[in-house]
Amino acid sequence: MNPADRRPQEERNGYPGVPRRPIVVFDALVVAVVLVVLVAVSALLSGTEAALLGFPRPRRREDGAPVDDRVARVDRLLEHPQKIILTVTVATTALNVAAAVLAAGLAFQTFPGAPGAVVGVVVAAGSLVLLTFAQVLPKAVASHHAEGWSLAAAGPFNAIVAITRGGLVPAAIVARELNVLIRIIPGAS
Repeated sequence: MNPADRRPQEERNGYPGVPRRPIVVFDALVVAVVLVVLVAVSALLSGTEAALLGFPRPRRREDGAPVDDRVARVDRLLEHPQKIILTVTVATTALNVAAAVLAAGLAFQTFPGAPGAVVGVVVAAGSLVLLTFAQVLPKAVASHHAEGWSLAAAGPFNAIVAITRGGLVPAAIVARELNVLIRIIPGAS
């Protein structure tokens, strides 16, 4: 018998004090579904940002009023583009960090013997997936369908703006102060 096999289970894992719990297929499927949902929501937010900021001139009636309520919602969002950018930044960062943590946890549980290699592979694969499917692809699609995407997403996006407002207030204060500081520095724009 191999001397390493006589050690307690938690020492054979490489994690002293942490018993090895075999990965259950159901657990992995739940984590995979949650990861897909996190990436999808991040993609929707990124696409919404691109669509809103690339929204064509809103359609108006002859009296200057918006054509419908959806156009009015987009108008209200476009009055403060910094809210769009800050909301998407805060929300996608939270979603992407949650996805990375879940992916790393699943990888560590699946491959407990090689944590260094697993972290490298998970970071590389996760970065590629997030960059492709949560940033580039949705922004490309949304930029080609800016009006339709904006009109469809304006209502739910207003709700997300309201939810993330607590995180946006400190971010807006820091951004404002940095802007003041940059104006003070000679040669800065």
